[in-house]
Amino acid sequence: MRIGMVLEQRFPPDIRVEKEVLSLIKAGHEVFILCKPKKGFPTIETGKYGTIIRRKMTLINRLRGFLTNYFVNIHPFWLKGIYWLIQKYSINVIHIHDLPLVKTAIIASKGKIPVIADLHESFPPALQIWARSSLLKNNFIFKSILYNKRRWEQFERESTTLATKVITVVEESKNRIIERYSVPPEKIVVVSNTESKNSIFRNPLPINSKNWDFMKNRFIIVYVGGFGIHRGIDTAIHAVALLKSRIPEILLLIIGKGSFYITRQLQSIIEYYNISYNVSMPGYIMFQNVPPLVGACDVGIIPHNFDEHTDHTIPHKLSQFMLAKKPVLVSSCRPLKRVVNHYRAGLVFESNNPISLAKKIAILYNNPVMRKQYGVNAEKSVIEGDNNWETDSKNLNSLYENIENVLRKRISRN
Repeated sequence: MRIGMVLEQRFPPDIRVEKEVLSLIKAGHEVFILCKPKKGFPTIETGKYGTIIRRKMTLINRLRGFLTNYFVNIHPFWLKGIYWLIQKYSINVIHIHDLPLVKTAIIASKGKIPVIADLHESFPPALQIWARSSLLKNNFIFKSILYNKRRWEQFERESTTLATKVITVVEESKNRIIERYSVPPEKIVVVSNTESKNSIFRNPLPINSKNWDFMKNRFIIVYVGGFGIHRGIDTAIHAVALLKSRIPEILLLIIGKGSFYITRQLQSIIEYYNISYNVSMPGYIMFQNVPPLVGACDVGIIPHNFDEHTDHTIPHKLSQFMLAKKPVLVSSCRPLKRVVNHYRAGLVFESNNPISLAKKIAILYNNPVMRKQYGVNAEKSVIEGDNNWETDSKNLNSLYENIENVLRKRISRN
């Protein structure tokens, strides 16, 4: 089939989209990706990700689209672009990444071709997190109008009801849609954020730079990802402050980046406790350089604060830590807790609770045999179990096989 993928961002990179595209191409489909332009990249590019079409958006397009999308969930620029994509490349299926453009795609398809809503997260609650992370968090227009949760839940209801199929990243998100909007269970497929068995996180190379010598002979807990307020990085820093006298060699390595506002908040906590020796924030690091750093650490941590968003999603880094044979420390958000407990891959602490986290860190520090066994279990879940992209790609390909069968029957009847 000829699949038209649409994402309201630049591409590449996007680890989830990349894996899905490669899996679909391997299964014999043709993929055409419509996305935003990227400096230094051609308007049309053909390669391992199929055909990428980058459409230039003017400032007027951006402003008008922002307002219409947030008020009525229709984006004129992308509506025209998706319709053009369908006609130009004889698209059989439209695959939309994230909620904002699903309704637009449904209108553009005119009911003639299937629309897949690939929901990377539960968007309405996630929007509330992003709003609180913004410097405009107290602005009435943003807080009460543009980021209005009730309206976005109505958009989510319409999109999940009208879409041909819905993809979620965890069972918890699937159940949320079923219970809240009465969407039939068979309409929703879970394709999680897992890692492939042959990922670069398996057996990572050793660090070959003296820039990281400060990590030697330390008990290292590593965090990788963004610095949003829902990530719970502050909880991890507070926990390290509680442990610095009991475990002097403890080091929390925070790899990633965030807004100046959030980064400065984290730095302020570090300065307040005077724990710069125990917490390192090297900033953004190229993806290919992350596995050696993870490999040099003792524990991987995902300290998400609890809210409706984090309780219905799961990050790629959990699977990456597990494939790297690292015991994991995760907060009690349901998807994290479920995976870690099921595979006996680490410990769970109470979300938003530095004391609970400090206790679990101490347990792992004092029990190297336990850490090793958790790491073995974690890797085994990916290599020998079903906690991997090979399993999730089968779910994705099965979804498309079913759609293809339906389309063939429709053609034969005509």
